[in-house]
Amino acid sequence: MFLALILAVSLADWVPARWISTELKSLELLKETPINCLLLEPEQWTPGFAEAATKQGVVTLGVVRPGGDPVETARQALGRKLTGVVLEGDFAPAATARVREALAASQAPVIEMLPRRLLRPESAKPILATYQGMWPGIEVEENGAAKAGPTGSPWVNTNTAFYLFARAASEAPVWMGNLPPAKRVLKGEDYLHAIGDAAIFGARWVVALDADFAKRLLAGEATALKDWRRLALHLQYFEDHKDWRAFPFYGALGVVQDADSGALVSGSILDMIAAKHTPFRVIPRQKLSGKAIGNARIVLNLESALLEPQHQEVLKGFTDGGGTMLTSPPDSPLPALAGDRIATDEEQQKQIDALWKGINSMLGAADLGARLFHVQGLATSFLASPDSKQIVIHLLNYTDYPIENIAIHFPGTFRRAKIMTPGGPVQDVEMYRQDRNAAVDVDTLGLYATLIVE
Repeated sequence: MFLALILAVSLADWVPARWISTELKSLELLKETPINCLLLEPEQWTPGFAEAATKQGVVTLGVVRPGGDPVETARQALGRKLTGVVLEGDFAPAATARVREALAASQAPVIEMLPRRLLRPESAKPILATYQGMWPGIEVEENGAAKAGPTGSPWVNTNTAFYLFARAASEAPVWMGNLPPAKRVLKGEDYLHAIGDAAIFGARWVVALDADFAKRLLAGEATALKDWRRLALHLQYFEDHKDWRAFPFYGALGVVQDADSGALVSGSILDMIAAKHTPFRVIPRQKLSGKAIGNARIVLNLESALLEPQHQEVLKGFTDGGGTMLTSPPDSPLPALAGDRIATDEEQQKQIDALWKGINSMLGAADLGARLFHVQGLATSFLASPDSKQIVIHLLNYTDYPIENIAIHFPGTFRRAKIMTPGGPVQDVEMYRQDRNAAVDVDTLGLYATLIVE
């Protein structure tokens, strides 16, 4: 009965975490959080724990990795009363198919958590998941200084490009299952950055605590409990506003790129555009159409060597209608994923930097939906309601200090604005005119805020 109720909940509403214990009392930690899906390692497959979690309305998924017989391992998970399994790793398609066939009669969910290079967002997966991701934060060089990005401001490592492409290419929920970096002391804010890095783009980070945090939390240490409550507060904030996940990305720039031309590679052109806080939308090659281009005024085509004739006709129609198109040289393909590498190496970065200079000079003068000022060290995400009457801007601060006097200018006649923070009240923000734009100021930004303009 309990299992049937759990499976009746949409997979889109699963809030996942790699769990830290099989002690029944650890489930108490979940009661004031939205976490309702636990990923358990084989040594955690204890029937008593799985049954107790099920009675609490929590999904339990057994993590199965390559090695041995995945069908037998998956059956063992179900035999221990787990709800389903996560195939995490580089599984051969035939092995995955065998697991699905073996578990079909039980209707147990089978989630694939794949290397990025094996992701096929266009396929009909219940959840689009990977375990390979950048740990978000300002990149620090060996001398302790912050690494400069393409804008001259500190470079922030994020998974922005991955999320933008995955959300554009797939209707499935997106999970990022990367682990905290080893041999690094983490603060509570580091976990909030990991949550926000995914959530501002409509994805979910699979919560994973480092061993020290987990040990202190299970022992009831006060600081750990405080950090856990903050983590839960930020998770709940995005679950309370899950409608944002259905909002399309906002901006008058469309970028045509697919996995074959590097859309899943971190540190490439998509991340550079995002680092400039430029509103834009990714248009996967397979979805390229007049409707997908929509109201974009500029299209950046990074797929010049891969487009089929029907795609070229769509772009011709766009330029014939007065749109501006920027096209990457066909003899300079962008790096795609290879092996376990998910980010550009030094040589590839030099190649991208050369291409970026031309793109940046063209985009810098264009008004593409919003301009932001005083935003060094931030990550941003721009969404619009389906009726385009409301713009949602997420602001995520990766610095160690509050950022002051952020100014945001919008073309058009927006008249009202409000700002929201996790656990804080909704506050009205004054809008004013700046030249021909509507403008709003954010006086002080702590770690995270959402600005909504109407």
